[in-house]
Amino acid sequence: MKSGSELPQCNLCILTYYFCFSHRGHLLPNLALNKTAVQSSNGDNIGFAFKAIDGNRDENYQGGSCTLTLSQSDPWWRVDLARVYTVGAVVITNGAGFENRLDGAEIWIGKSTNFSDPECAVISHIPSGQTFYFPCSSIEGRYVTVFLPGSEKVLNLCEVEVYYGNHIFILILEKAGKS
Repeated sequence: MKSGSELPQCNLCILTYYFCFSHRGHLLPNLALNKTAVQSSNGDNIGFAFKAIDGNRDENYQGGSCTLTLSQSDPWWRVDLARVYTVGAVVITNGAGFENRLDGAEIWIGKSTNFSDPECAVISHIPSGQTFYFPCSSIEGRYVTVFLPGSEKVLNLCEVEVYYGNHIFILILEKAGKS
């Protein structure tokens, strides 16, 4: 797992394969896990929006745990966290075989479904099948949106995790067999 951008130093978050722990060892739950998700379109009968918040980072689309939109202008995916949280980080797993598909995607967090909400990060690149961490500078919001600007774009996400608080410095512990 790699960082999506430079991280200021203050707190410590340990991100394991499934959970994030604070610097004091407290479990930080994935706020998006099994919440309600929607997307701009469904590319087929497998890649529904809820697949990105099922807790499964399987990067293989045929495994049934990734989303897929149609090829369209400005596709998006959104999770409703059910209440307002202070979001400190978003973690995204890219699908295997889709090296550049998420390049330029924007992560938005806000209290409404508008695309004018505060931006957490722009995804410059996530290699095929990899998981990246994006710090969000403690943005308050209920909705987390991944928006891919441009025409003839397909949005494909294998997992989206949302963590509370201000995660400033990351120590990664990978599950055996994952890189």
